[in-house]
Amino acid sequence: MGDGARESAPVVMKVAVWSALSMSDRYVTGVGKHTLQMLVGLDAQADLEVTHVQPKSTGEVHASALPLAHVNQVPLRIARNLLSAAWALTGHPALTRWCPNSDWVYCPRELFVAPGRSRYALTVHDTWLLEQEKPGWKNTLKWRWLLGRALRRADLVLTVSEFTAERVKALFGTSESKIRVVGNGATHEFFDPPIGQVADIVPSLAGQSYGIAVGGLTRKKGGDHLLALAEELNQRRPELKLLVVGPVEEPFGPSTWSSNLVHVARGLSDGQLACLVSGAEFACPLSRYEGFGITLVEAMAAGTPVVASDIPPHREVAGKAAILRDPADTVALCEAIDGLLGDPAERDRLCVLGRACAAEYTWDNAVARLYDALKEFSR
Repeated sequence: MGDGARESAPVVMKVAVWSALSMSDRYVTGVGKHTLQMLVGLDAQADLEVTHVQPKSTGEVHASALPLAHVNQVPLRIARNLLSAAWALTGHPALTRWCPNSDWVYCPRELFVAPGRSRYALTVHDTWLLEQEKPGWKNTLKWRWLLGRALRRADLVLTVSEFTAERVKALFGTSESKIRVVGNGATHEFFDPPIGQVADIVPSLAGQSYGIAVGGLTRKKGGDHLLALAEELNQRRPELKLLVVGPVEEPFGPSTWSSNLVHVARGLSDGQLACLVSGAEFACPLSRYEGFGITLVEAMAAGTPVVASDIPPHREVAGKAAILRDPADTVALCEAIDGLLGDPAERDRLCVLGRACAAEYTWDNAVARLYDALKEFSR
């Protein structure tokens, strides 16, 4: 090639990722989905070289982890707990020991990582462990010390919502100048739910009308509110089932369930979950605390009207595209559900608003914001 004709090779930025998850773990929670989508999305960028450093695997590859198969992986022989303890106590070994010359160490979760001399970015999803009614001294110590230490060391702090960004600033004094909001999203299965029979996934729902709550029966997810709602709906509309998907904490076990409550344990594929969500008459995420609210966006994407808890992240994400009520006011929740079921025009209007709102929350958009932030803070 002649003088001046030779093109310089593109500069590749090296990103070492630590999520504390291996290929045998389930990527089905909100944090798991965020981790998987961000890793796959970053790996698709032509000017990034992404390496996923993984702790010692505990079993066979889980189906939910398969999209990560094409991401460069460095599997360690060290258990995650041992490595986390070493980082907490000594600040060593640096993650870059296994990924030399990395420009960034990126952690898509609220974990302290020893980044060595590389730039360090981490994502804060929520601060529930500090803000629940009785956080306990262990949670307080862990979060105040380890997360505070991580936030001080980080060159870039990512959050999934403006709400979480404000809580990080209030609780830890983190400078606004190094915080960027990347958000979350819904996968294509929810925007275009697969055709399938609900009864093939949950046989007891064959021929039944139902509402759905994804997240399980836990304190954080408003398990007590969901049980109260199920009981009230059973009195008002005994033909209507309430399907709850996710883990169950001890205080909310089967002995407390009304006869109309149907439970499915966590572990469905996105396709199966999208089928269940799109087939529901309504979705009712009644969390008492969230950092974002992925299940709310997934329901709106699937065209299912949403009656949700009136908490800051739901107001931020859904606005007027969902009906928001005090999750402890069971009567108000039931009246909102009755209104939807009795007014097809209002239901259709809310579905249209929901789909338009959800269109803003795609994983492509979230990855683009993460990519832009890494580039911005590399200058």
